[in-house]
Amino acid sequence: MSKPIEPSSSKGVGVDGCKAGWIAVDRNGAWLIASGIYEVLTTFDQNDLLVDMPVGLSGEGVFRTVETQARPLLGSRSSTLFTPPCRQAVHAHSYEEANRINRVILGKGISIQCWNIVPRIRELDALLHDAPVFRNRIFEAHPELCFVLLNNNKPLQFSKKLPEGRKERLDILMRQSPEVEQYFLDGMKEIPRKHAAPDDLLDALCLSVVANGSNTYLNPLTTDADGISINLRIPS
Repeated sequence: MSKPIEPSSSKGVGVDGCKAGWIAVDRNGAWLIASGIYEVLTTFDQNDLLVDMPVGLSGEGVFRTVETQARPLLGSRSSTLFTPPCRQAVHAHSYEEANRINRVILGKGISIQCWNIVPRIRELDALLHDAPVFRNRIFEAHPELCFVLLNNNKPLQFSKKLPEGRKERLDILMRQSPEVEQYFLDGMKEIPRKHAAPDDLLDALCLSVVANGSNTYLNPLTTDADGISINLRIPS
């Protein structure tokens, strides 16, 4: 399911997880609802993806530090940035098994909320493991952190689940790309709620804005045990 997508000069596409799988938006407001991340890659085959999902996982003596560095920037909304499970937990067969493994390797358990998005983390991790060619096209970003940085480092006041929070975030994005408001309104009309929530669309739009603007990494790149770069893209 998508809005007609045509080749564009877009450098990158913003991607977020959603009820149906994945929602992707390019700089022209063209959107795609896909059941798998591979479909996003092949549909936007000329573009990099900025994805709100962990890229590179802890495990085998390698540990992610990007969350520790990013949380202080989020102020009162630091809880929106969770520490991803280690790779062994991500590929576990049950919540109980994953929780036990993560406690052994990372020293803490996994919330049910986190476990609910593990299928997306697992899918992305498996793709990057099995098809290394895509490692130079898929990069991690965190929308809430991007919103703060685009807001002159000022933490946001409202949850993105609330109308006030959506307006707050749209106002921030419109300072970068005024047309984003119309893209959001069009998407709200066209995308069934059973496939993606309004905040999923908003997060994907945020990452599209960042992907097509000046951006950099939060910290120097490190590599996980599978050779996948652990990175977090942010607005410059």
